[in-house]
Amino acid sequence: MKRKTIINEQAAKARIYYLDILRVLSILAVITIHVTATNVSAIRNMDTFHWWFVNILNSFSRSAVPIFFMISGALLLGNEKNGNIKEFLKKRLPRIGIPFLVWSIVYCVLKHYVIEPDYPGIFSFGKIMVKEILQDSVYHHLWFVYIMLAMYFVIPFVNKIIKNAAKEELQFFIVMWFFVTIAYTTFQGIYYIKTEQYFYIRFLDIPFYSGYLGFFILGYYLKNQEFSKKMRGIIYAAGGSAMLAAPILTYLITRGKDVLNELFYGNFSITTFLSAVAVFILFKNIAWEEKINKRLMRLIISMSEATFGIYLIHLLVQIYLVRCIETSSKSIAAFASVSDVVTIAAVFMISFFIVKLINLNSRISKILFG
Repeated sequence: MKRKTIINEQAAKARIYYLDILRVLSILAVITIHVTATNVSAIRNMDTFHWWFVNILNSFSRSAVPIFFMISGALLLGNEKNGNIKEFLKKRLPRIGIPFLVWSIVYCVLKHYVIEPDYPGIFSFGKIMVKEILQDSVYHHLWFVYIMLAMYFVIPFVNKIIKNAAKEELQFFIVMWFFVTIAYTTFQGIYYIKTEQYFYIRFLDIPFYSGYLGFFILGYYLKNQEFSKKMRGIIYAAGGSAMLAAPILTYLITRGKDVLNELFYGNFSITTFLSAVAVFILFKNIAWEEKINKRLMRLIISMSEATFGIYLIHLLVQIYLVRCIETSSKSIAAFASVSDVVTIAAVFMISFFIVKLINLNSRISKILFG
């Protein structure tokens, strides 16, 4: 018992608490995005209280996915243990690959026979399932796992670059990635709104500086970089302004259109980038050990460790929970907004409870959640 206590204390000291808290808040934000998605897409209601409520909730939650990638970069990059390709893939791939395959099959079965039933024959279903898994069309939230699996094949190489890179070189990468991925994507979106055409800039087509890899390296950099109080103030002001601007800009670029324009909801939009950086740095610079008691911190760590399972299972919980909720109150905007908040909290807590319950059986837990 004493040895176990010592090991637990050492593990607790090794934890980075702000990353645990960010992980929990991010999974809650992802659930918020999914719960509010239908209502925020109903643009015929744009001038109602409820639409603005879900628009603001959705906008404020959009930094969640970039933060998830930044957390992964903060934990995986710069780690000597992750430099060996064979050992890294042997350890990491099964932990995410097996649950991904299992849940892809589960969602595919439920989609075709329960959620959106079209009842294909058993042989037809086999072909459909293989095609949908290969093409990432099983269920919309699984795209995140595809990106993580792809990143696992890159991280050992990036680790070697990180290990030998000077701070100025990391800053150069982040600046280049910002212009090629964030600024260019935002510019393209705005230009398309104005002209209904894309403005393609050939020399910005630089693969190494595009995509989600930038969030991984950004997370590693922000974790290890200290900013002055003045600089943090500038970052918070920019991030806060971006967070407030996102719902307003979404309204302005959607008004008069047939469908919701999600430019400022996007993972690579300037508003999402600025808010994600500000939130990450803000939580990093809070002394959580002094502000949160040990019992609450243990609960947060438990939730943090369950986030992958919650991510995989929460849409099933949401689908069946929403079907059980009375819709009569939806006619009154205030009640509809309360219903959304209750649904978000319920989906999170039920998903967490199911994951912890399954975790009681280590073999099943390993298969389902890694």
